[in-house]
Amino acid sequence: MKREEVQKAYEKLSRAFKTMKEGLSEAKTPLEIDGVLQRFEYTFESFWKFLKILLEYHGFECKI
Repeated sequence: MKREEVQKAYEKLSRAFKTMKEGLSEAKTPLEIDGVLQRFEYTFESFWKFLKILLEYHGFECKI
């Protein structure tokens, strides 16, 4: 596992948080709220992938 992979995953997670935050501040209609829920799911998945990569970088094996 390379440091660049950790950095790339962190940047992807940061972008996901940013877009979710933007959606939360602007969503007014039920359809827009559904979009924010989709962004939450994407952010959650990005966080899990980042955590897995970070743990592997530090020598922990993630089998899930």
